[in-house]
Amino acid sequence: MNSLGDKSDIPTVAIVIPARNEADYLSRCLQALALQDYPADHIEIILSDNGSTDATAEIARTHGINVLHHPRGRVGAVRNSGARATSSQILAFVDADCVTHTNWLSAAVSALATPGVGVAGGGYLADPRGTWVQHAWAPTRPAPTAEVAALPGGSIVVERELFSALGGFNEQLSAGEDDDFCRRVRDRGLKVLAVEASCVIHLGYPRTLGAVARRQLWHGSYQLDVAETWREPQLLMTHSYALGLLTVLTTPWSGAAGWAVAGLLLAPPVLLMSIAKAAQRHDRLATLLRMIPVAAAFYCGRALGLLNNYRRLARSRNSLHERSGR
Repeated sequence: MNSLGDKSDIPTVAIVIPARNEADYLSRCLQALALQDYPADHIEIILSDNGSTDATAEIARTHGINVLHHPRGRVGAVRNSGARATSSQILAFVDADCVTHTNWLSAAVSALATPGVGVAGGGYLADPRGTWVQHAWAPTRPAPTAEVAALPGGSIVVERELFSALGGFNEQLSAGEDDDFCRRVRDRGLKVLAVEASCVIHLGYPRTLGAVARRQLWHGSYQLDVAETWREPQLLMTHSYALGLLTVLTTPWSGAAGWAVAGLLLAPPVLLMSIAKAAQRHDRLATLLRMIPVAAAFYCGRALGLLNNYRRLARSRNSLHERSGR
Protein backbone atom coordinates (compact mmCIF):
# COMPACT_ATOMS: atom_id res chain seq x y z
CA MET A 1 0.00 0.00 0.00
CA ASN A 2 1.13 3.57 -0.62
CA SER A 3 2.42 5.53 2.35
CA LEU A 4 -0.63 6.45 4.39
CA GLY A 5 0.91 6.51 7.84
CA ASP A 6 -0.31 4.62 10.92
CA LYS A 7 -3.54 2.69 10.44
CA SER A 8 -5.28 4.83 13.05
CA ASP A 9 -4.64 7.83 10.79
CA ILE A 10 -5.95 6.20 7.62
CA PRO A 11 -9.23 7.83 6.53
CA THR A 12 -12.35 5.82 5.91
CA VAL A 13 -13.50 5.65 2.29
CA ALA A 14 -16.89 5.15 0.69
CA ILE A 15 -16.72 3.73 -2.83
CA VAL A 16 -19.78 4.77 -4.82
CA ILE A 17 -20.67 2.88 -8.00
CA PRO A 18 -23.43 4.38 -10.16
CA ALA A 19 -24.93 1.76 -12.43
CA ARG A 20 -27.68 1.10 -14.92
CA ASN A 21 -27.84 -2.28 -16.65
CA GLU A 22 -24.16 -3.07 -16.07
CA ALA A 23 -24.52 -6.83 -15.55
CA ASP A 24 -21.96 -7.54 -18.28
CA TYR A 25 -19.20 -5.64 -16.47
CA LEU A 26 -20.07 -5.37 -12.78
CA SER A 27 -18.52 -8.63 -11.57
CA ARG A 28 -15.09 -7.67 -12.92
CA CYS A 29 -15.40 -4.24 -11.29
CA LEU A 30 -16.30 -5.70 -7.88
CA GLN A 31 -13.67 -8.44 -8.04
CA ALA A 32 -11.00 -5.80 -8.60
CA LEU A 33 -12.27 -3.66 -5.73
CA ALA A 34 -12.09 -6.69 -3.43
CA LEU A 35 -8.35 -6.88 -4.13
CA GLN A 36 -7.54 -3.31 -3.08
CA ASP A 37 -4.53 -3.00 -0.76
CA TYR A 38 -6.39 -0.40 1.33
CA PRO A 39 -7.56 -1.71 4.74
CA ALA A 40 -10.87 -3.48 4.14
CA ASP A 41 -12.29 -2.33 7.47
CA HIS A 42 -11.85 1.28 6.31
CA ILE A 43 -13.92 0.79 3.14
CA GLU A 44 -17.65 0.79 2.52
CA ILE A 45 -19.03 0.13 -0.95
CA ILE A 46 -22.45 1.09 -2.24
CA LEU A 47 -24.01 0.58 -5.66
CA SER A 48 -26.42 3.34 -6.66
CA ASP A 49 -28.73 1.58 -9.10
CA ASN A 50 -30.39 3.81 -11.68
CA GLY A 51 -33.38 1.62 -12.51
CA SER A 52 -31.55 -1.39 -13.92
CA THR A 53 -33.72 -4.00 -15.64
CA ASP A 54 -30.99 -6.65 -15.82
CA ALA A 55 -29.17 -8.54 -13.05
CA THR A 56 -27.05 -5.58 -11.90
CA ALA A 57 -28.56 -5.36 -8.39
CA GLU A 58 -28.50 -9.13 -7.89
CA ILE A 59 -24.83 -9.34 -8.88
CA ALA A 60 -23.96 -6.57 -6.41
CA ARG A 61 -25.78 -8.32 -3.57
CA THR A 62 -24.04 -11.60 -4.42
CA HIS A 63 -20.74 -9.79 -3.79
CA GLY A 64 -22.03 -8.45 -0.47
CA ILE A 65 -22.49 -4.89 -1.76
CA ASN A 66 -25.22 -2.61 -0.43
CA VAL A 67 -27.62 -1.52 -3.18
CA LEU A 68 -29.38 1.83 -3.19
CA HIS A 69 -32.22 2.20 -5.67
CA HIS A 70 -32.37 5.54 -7.49
CA PRO A 71 -34.72 4.73 -10.38
CA ARG A 72 -34.93 8.23 -11.82
CA GLY A 73 -32.41 10.99 -12.38
CA ARG A 74 -29.32 11.80 -14.36
CA VAL A 75 -25.91 10.38 -13.55
CA GLY A 76 -24.92 13.28 -11.27
CA ALA A 77 -27.98 12.65 -9.12
CA VAL A 78 -27.22 8.92 -9.02
CA ARG A 79 -23.67 9.61 -7.82
CA ASN A 80 -24.86 12.15 -5.24
CA SER A 81 -27.51 9.78 -3.93
CA GLY A 82 -24.90 7.11 -3.30
CA ALA A 83 -22.62 9.61 -1.56
CA ARG A 84 -25.41 10.76 0.77
CA ALA A 85 -26.10 7.16 1.80
CA THR A 86 -22.55 6.78 3.16
CA SER A 87 -20.65 8.35 6.03
CA SER A 88 -16.93 7.88 5.32
CA GLN A 89 -14.42 10.72 5.31
CA ILE A 90 -13.47 10.27 1.66
CA LEU A 91 -15.64 9.55 -1.37
CA ALA A 92 -14.29 7.44 -4.22
CA PHE A 93 -16.36 7.20 -7.39
CA VAL A 94 -15.80 4.36 -9.83
CA ASP A 95 -18.06 3.28 -12.66
CA ALA A 96 -19.43 -0.24 -12.93
CA ASP A 97 -17.67 -0.78 -16.26
CA CYS A 98 -14.25 0.08 -14.85
CA VAL A 99 -11.57 -2.25 -13.46
CA THR A 100 -9.19 -0.87 -10.84
CA HIS A 101 -5.62 -1.86 -10.01
CA THR A 102 -4.85 -3.10 -6.49
CA ASN A 103 -3.39 0.25 -5.39
CA TRP A 104 -5.98 2.42 -7.16
CA LEU A 105 -7.51 3.65 -3.92
CA SER A 106 -4.41 3.92 -1.74
CA ALA A 107 -2.57 5.91 -4.41
CA ALA A 108 -5.43 8.37 -4.80
CA VAL A 109 -5.91 8.82 -1.05
CA SER A 110 -2.17 9.43 -0.63
CA ALA A 111 -2.33 12.05 -3.40
CA LEU A 112 -5.19 13.82 -1.63
CA ALA A 113 -2.90 14.40 1.34
CA THR A 114 -0.68 16.59 -0.85
CA PRO A 115 -1.23 20.29 -0.04
CA GLY A 116 -3.30 22.03 -2.69
CA VAL A 117 -4.80 18.87 -4.20
CA GLY A 118 -8.60 18.87 -4.21
CA VAL A 119 -9.36 15.82 -6.32
CA ALA A 120 -7.29 12.78 -7.24
CA GLY A 121 -8.04 9.88 -9.52
CA GLY A 122 -6.98 8.54 -12.85
CA GLY A 123 -7.62 8.44 -16.54
CA TYR A 124 -9.15 5.66 -18.57
CA LEU A 125 -7.20 2.84 -20.18
CA ALA A 126 -8.45 0.58 -22.95
CA ASP A 127 -8.99 -3.10 -22.28
CA PRO A 128 -5.91 -4.93 -23.61
CA ARG A 129 -8.37 -7.42 -25.14
CA GLY A 130 -10.44 -4.66 -26.77
CA THR A 131 -11.02 -3.75 -30.42
CA TRP A 132 -8.81 -1.61 -32.66
CA VAL A 133 -11.27 1.27 -32.17
CA GLN A 134 -10.83 1.10 -28.39
CA HIS A 135 -7.05 0.86 -28.70
CA ALA A 136 -6.99 3.87 -31.01
CA TRP A 137 -9.02 5.94 -28.58
CA ALA A 138 -7.27 5.09 -25.32
CA PRO A 139 -3.86 3.77 -24.30
CA THR A 140 -3.33 0.47 -22.56
CA ARG A 141 -0.57 1.90 -20.35
CA PRO A 142 -1.01 4.74 -17.82
CA ALA A 143 0.57 8.17 -18.14
CA PRO A 144 2.80 9.60 -15.38
CA THR A 145 1.11 11.47 -12.53
CA ALA A 146 0.24 15.02 -13.57
CA GLU A 147 -2.11 17.91 -12.87
CA VAL A 148 -5.05 17.93 -15.31
CA ALA A 149 -8.11 20.03 -16.06
CA ALA A 150 -10.56 17.23 -15.32
CA LEU A 151 -10.86 13.55 -14.47
CA PRO A 152 -13.44 11.09 -15.78
CA GLY A 153 -16.27 10.27 -13.40
CA GLY A 154 -15.19 6.64 -13.32
CA SER A 155 -12.15 7.41 -11.17
CA ILE A 156 -12.62 10.40 -8.89
CA VAL A 157 -11.56 10.52 -5.23
CA VAL A 158 -12.38 13.54 -3.07
CA GLU A 159 -12.78 14.45 0.59
CA ARG A 160 -16.42 14.47 1.66
CA GLU A 161 -16.08 17.94 3.17
CA LEU A 162 -15.05 19.46 -0.16
CA PHE A 163 -17.60 17.42 -2.09
CA SER A 164 -20.40 18.68 0.16
CA ALA A 165 -19.15 22.27 0.05
CA LEU A 166 -19.32 22.15 -3.76
CA GLY A 167 -22.81 20.67 -3.74
CA GLY A 168 -21.70 17.41 -5.32
CA PHE A 169 -22.18 16.68 -8.99
CA ASN A 170 -24.49 18.80 -11.13
CA GLU A 171 -27.76 16.86 -11.26
CA GLN A 172 -29.12 18.73 -14.30
CA LEU A 173 -26.49 17.50 -16.75
CA SER A 174 -26.92 14.27 -18.67
CA ALA A 175 -23.21 14.29 -19.56
CA GLY A 176 -20.13 16.27 -18.55
CA GLU A 177 -20.94 16.31 -14.85
CA ASP A 178 -17.39 15.15 -14.11
CA ASP A 179 -15.85 18.02 -16.11
CA ASP A 180 -18.19 20.46 -14.38
CA PHE A 181 -17.27 19.16 -10.92
CA CYS A 182 -13.53 19.36 -11.59
CA ARG A 183 -13.91 22.90 -12.93
CA ARG A 184 -15.55 23.96 -9.65
CA VAL A 185 -12.71 22.34 -7.73
CA ARG A 186 -10.19 24.36 -9.77
CA ASP A 187 -12.25 27.52 -9.26
CA ARG A 188 -11.45 27.13 -5.56
CA GLY A 189 -7.76 27.22 -6.35
CA LEU A 190 -7.28 23.49 -5.84
CA LYS A 191 -5.56 21.02 -8.14
CA VAL A 192 -7.05 18.08 -10.00
CA LEU A 193 -4.45 15.32 -10.04
CA ALA A 194 -4.35 12.34 -12.40
CA VAL A 195 -2.42 9.67 -10.50
CA GLU A 196 -0.60 7.05 -12.55
CA ALA A 197 -1.59 4.16 -10.27
CA SER A 198 -5.22 5.30 -10.13
CA CYS A 199 -5.95 4.82 -13.82
CA VAL A 200 -8.73 2.33 -14.52
CA ILE A 201 -9.44 -0.01 -17.40
CA HIS A 202 -12.64 1.21 -19.00
CA LEU A 203 -14.51 -1.80 -20.36
CA GLY A 204 -17.34 0.35 -21.68
CA TYR A 205 -15.43 2.15 -24.43
CA PRO A 206 -17.32 2.01 -27.76
CA ARG A 207 -16.17 -1.02 -29.73
CA THR A 208 -17.11 0.25 -33.22
CA LEU A 209 -17.10 3.52 -35.17
CA GLY A 210 -20.89 3.67 -35.03
CA ALA A 211 -20.81 3.27 -31.28
CA VAL A 212 -18.27 6.11 -31.03
CA ALA A 213 -20.59 8.43 -32.97
CA ARG A 214 -23.62 7.47 -30.86
CA ARG A 215 -21.72 8.02 -27.60
CA GLN A 216 -20.56 11.47 -28.71
CA LEU A 217 -24.04 12.40 -29.91
CA TRP A 218 -25.10 11.94 -26.29
CA HIS A 219 -22.12 13.79 -24.80
CA GLY A 220 -22.32 16.50 -27.45
CA SER A 221 -25.92 17.31 -26.61
CA TYR A 222 -24.69 19.01 -23.42
CA GLN A 223 -21.31 20.41 -24.44
CA LEU A 224 -22.50 24.04 -24.41
CA ASP A 225 -23.80 23.58 -20.87
CA VAL A 226 -20.45 22.48 -19.44
CA ALA A 227 -18.05 24.58 -21.53
CA GLU A 228 -16.08 27.13 -19.52
CA THR A 229 -15.63 29.39 -22.54
CA TRP A 230 -16.54 29.53 -26.23
CA ARG A 231 -12.82 29.42 -26.97
CA GLU A 232 -12.36 25.85 -25.74
CA PRO A 233 -10.44 24.05 -28.53
CA GLN A 234 -12.75 21.04 -28.73
CA LEU A 235 -15.85 23.23 -28.86
CA LEU A 236 -14.31 25.32 -31.66
CA MET A 237 -13.36 22.17 -33.56
CA THR A 238 -16.88 20.80 -33.14
CA HIS A 239 -18.35 23.99 -34.59
CA SER A 240 -15.93 23.72 -37.51
CA TYR A 241 -16.94 20.12 -38.17
CA ALA A 242 -20.64 20.94 -37.85
CA LEU A 243 -20.28 23.71 -40.45
CA GLY A 244 -18.44 21.29 -42.72
CA LEU A 245 -21.22 18.72 -42.41
CA LEU A 246 -23.85 21.36 -43.12
CA THR A 247 -21.89 22.47 -46.18
CA VAL A 248 -21.79 18.90 -47.50
CA LEU A 249 -25.48 18.28 -46.78
CA THR A 250 -26.83 21.57 -48.13
CA THR A 251 -24.58 22.06 -51.15
CA PRO A 252 -23.70 18.55 -52.34
CA TRP A 253 -23.40 19.57 -55.99
CA SER A 254 -21.65 22.90 -55.53
CA GLY A 255 -18.52 21.77 -57.34
CA ALA A 256 -14.89 21.87 -56.36
CA ALA A 257 -15.17 25.13 -54.43
CA GLY A 258 -17.90 23.79 -52.17
CA TRP A 259 -16.03 20.58 -51.49
CA ALA A 260 -12.84 22.53 -50.78
CA VAL A 261 -14.64 24.65 -48.19
CA ALA A 262 -16.14 21.52 -46.62
CA GLY A 263 -12.72 19.88 -46.53
CA LEU A 264 -11.15 22.90 -44.84
CA LEU A 265 -13.84 22.73 -42.16
CA LEU A 266 -13.88 18.95 -41.71
CA ALA A 267 -10.20 18.04 -41.89
CA PRO A 268 -8.58 20.13 -39.10
CA PRO A 269 -10.62 18.69 -36.19
CA VAL A 270 -9.96 15.11 -37.32
CA LEU A 271 -6.26 15.63 -37.99
CA LEU A 272 -5.59 17.65 -34.84
CA MET A 273 -7.28 15.06 -32.61
CA SER A 274 -5.48 12.21 -34.35
CA ILE A 275 -2.09 13.91 -34.06
CA ALA A 276 -2.69 14.80 -30.40
CA LYS A 277 -3.61 11.20 -29.54
CA ALA A 278 -0.65 9.82 -31.49
CA ALA A 279 1.79 12.19 -29.77
CA GLN A 280 0.94 10.59 -26.42
CA ARG A 281 1.75 7.04 -27.57
CA HIS A 282 4.86 5.03 -28.23
CA ASP A 283 3.35 3.62 -31.48
CA ARG A 284 2.67 7.03 -32.97
CA LEU A 285 2.24 6.19 -36.64
CA ALA A 286 -0.06 3.23 -36.00
CA THR A 287 -2.14 5.29 -33.57
CA LEU A 288 -2.38 8.16 -36.06
CA LEU A 289 -3.67 5.90 -38.84
CA ARG A 290 -6.19 4.21 -36.55
CA MET A 291 -7.33 7.51 -35.05
CA ILE A 292 -8.35 9.23 -38.29
CA PRO A 293 -11.60 7.24 -38.79
CA VAL A 294 -12.24 7.22 -35.03
CA ALA A 295 -11.83 11.01 -34.83
CA ALA A 296 -14.17 11.43 -37.81
CA ALA A 297 -16.81 9.32 -36.05
CA PHE A 298 -16.21 11.29 -32.84
CA TYR A 299 -16.80 14.66 -34.49
CA CYS A 300 -19.79 13.42 -36.48
CA GLY A 301 -21.45 12.54 -33.19
CA ARG A 302 -20.29 15.73 -31.48
CA ALA A 303 -21.50 17.91 -34.34
CA LEU A 304 -24.95 16.34 -34.37
CA GLY A 305 -25.03 16.63 -30.59
CA LEU A 306 -24.11 20.31 -30.91
CA LEU A 307 -27.13 20.89 -33.13
CA ASN A 308 -29.30 19.12 -30.54
CA ASN A 309 -27.76 21.31 -27.85
CA TYR A 310 -28.61 24.52 -29.72
CA ARG A 311 -32.12 23.28 -30.44
CA ARG A 312 -32.73 22.44 -26.78
CA LEU A 313 -31.40 25.80 -25.59
CA ALA A 314 -33.58 27.61 -28.14
CA ARG A 315 -36.67 25.73 -26.95
CA SER A 316 -35.80 26.53 -23.35
CA ARG A 317 -35.46 30.25 -24.12
CA ASN A 318 -38.72 30.29 -26.09
CA SER A 319 -40.51 28.59 -23.23
CA LEU A 320 -39.08 31.14 -20.79
CA HIS A 321 -40.21 34.05 -22.99
CA GLU A 322 -43.69 32.58 -23.28
CA ARG A 323 -44.02 32.24 -19.51
CA SER A 324 -42.69 35.76 -18.87
CA GLY A 325 -45.13 37.19 -21.41
CA ARG A 326 -48.19 35.83 -19.68
